Amino acid sequence: MYKVLIVDDEPLFLDFLRTVLNWESLGFAICGEARDGQKALELTRKTFPDVVLVDINMPNMDGMELSQRLKQNDPDMAIVMVTGNAEFQYARDALRIGVEDYILKPFDSDELFLTMVKIKSYLQRTREYRQRDRDHVLWLREQFLNMLISTNLSITEAETRGQMQRFGIPAESGRYAVITVEIDHLYKRWSDHKEILLWKNTVSNLLHEIIAWPGQNIVFFGPEDRIVSLFQPTPDCPDPTGETESLQRLCDMVKKHFKFSVTVGVGSLQFGYTGIRASYMESMAALQSKIILGTGGVIRYQDSDRTPHGFYSSEINEKMMLALRLKDENEMKQLLEEVFRYVREQRLSAEMTYVTVFGLVSICLSHIVASGKDIGAVLGDGFSPYQELQQQETLDKTYHWVEQISLKTLQINNDDNKPSRSRKVFEEAKLLIEQNFRDPGFNVEEITKQIFINGSYLRKIFHKEASMSVSEYITHTRMQRAKELILRKQVSVTAIAEMTGYSDPGYFSKCFKKHVGVTPSEYEAQSKAGNSANFTNV
Repeated sequence: MYKVLIVDDEPLFLDFLRTVLNWESLGFAICGEARDGQKALELTRKTFPDVVLVDINMPNMDGMELSQRLKQNDPDMAIVMVTGNAEFQYARDALRIGVEDYILKPFDSDELFLTMVKIKSYLQRTREYRQRDRDHVLWLREQFLNMLISTNLSITEAETRGQMQRFGIPAESGRYAVITVEIDHLYKRWSDHKEILLWKNTVSNLLHEIIAWPGQNIVFFGPEDRIVSLFQPTPDCPDPTGETESLQRLCDMVKKHFKFSVTVGVGSLQFGYTGIRASYMESMAALQSKIILGTGGVIRYQDSDRTPHGFYSSEINEKMMLALRLKDENEMKQLLEEVFRYVREQRLSAEMTYVTVFGLVSICLSHIVASGKDIGAVLGDGFSPYQELQQQETLDKTYHWVEQISLKTLQINNDDNKPSRSRKVFEEAKLLIEQNFRDPGFNVEEITKQIFINGSYLRKIFHKEASMSVSEYITHTRMQRAKELILRKQVSVTAIAEMTGYSDPGYFSKCFKKHVGVTPSEYEAQSKAGNSANFTNV
């Protein structure tokens, strides 16, 4: 229900506005009335209306000044100017202020009805845009946080600080500790991605509320359906990671009330932004050791450090996830061969081999769920990695078993309503190119900084989605715009070069001919001759 404030100095007209429509049936409710602009301004601070119907001629503060001040306070507030003055100057001033509509007295109920229907559409559209903007910011925030724990921090410390401030994250380059929570046997317990998301949100909310350490606690979703906490203690706080009582309480509460278990890996306290990645890797090393120390508890990195070593590089996991997203079968097979060659060369124990294999299978299961698919539908009803792994008699058979799981995962169809992560990154990058191609300095590195993505991953996405490199796509966008400007015949080639991101007109002409097949002047001449249709899609 949208709230409406009506403002007019004539009592009879206020009565008319109040009763002329069935406001509730239209989705509106009258939240207040005022007879002058000053009282109306005060009333908006108490009632927070979505729509204000404003008369122009009023005592103390007229409708023009009131509308201007209301728009300054809340640009999204819809204002309908109601007046008996039909002079064009009033209408022009109202539009300049940002008034949504202008209705002349006298008017009947139909005119007001149509006006309010239009205003309702405006409010609905504005809310949708605001929600989309909020969702976009949340997505970028999670992308940024995942970049902080990823392999390479591709932006400078100053840029990192700026992005942290942008997303409301404490930006002091001080001390950080990373806590990673893993829901034990996640894919064995649930296969529906909506149910998995529900429980991830539940654990995430508990983790956010339950940490009793003094400082800032930022919780987000990390790779492979894990929940990650980036914790920054207060300057006067000693190392809090030695106190794990609150984290153990999280494990106990989940087990008691939800009947499943979580294991928490705690990285050590590190310094600076680069220390975030180091602490995250320590928390992952702690989690890997749960095969020895058991599940359903808290494992500090110092504890895991005393367990037998022998884990392959975590970068292979990241490369494996990338290969699955991009459906790169050759890369996936090479990575599997590398892992199993490591197992042989290091002569890992059966226990360590199981940990390694379960890590690979977990990546596949995570990808299936993230794609919105049912694990049983992809890998077979009743799929149980624990039981099936026990049935593999040799390392070669184990390799072929993992390879088959990986191939089935690779072949799942991602063309459902939920866009893949790579597609979403592609669309975000395209939008940035559309917004920034006029800047001569705009390049691939700028895109990677703004959407927090690895450069090589971005290039693979563009080859997959657009069958061209990122640089080629930027050039393609510039050339398309250049062709449009040439056909308008309103500006010079020099101006067009500047408007499409080229500071040197000669270089622009050279690029244009390479891309289109003719020079800008030849293209313009052919358009005059009526042949431009042969080139507009080049």
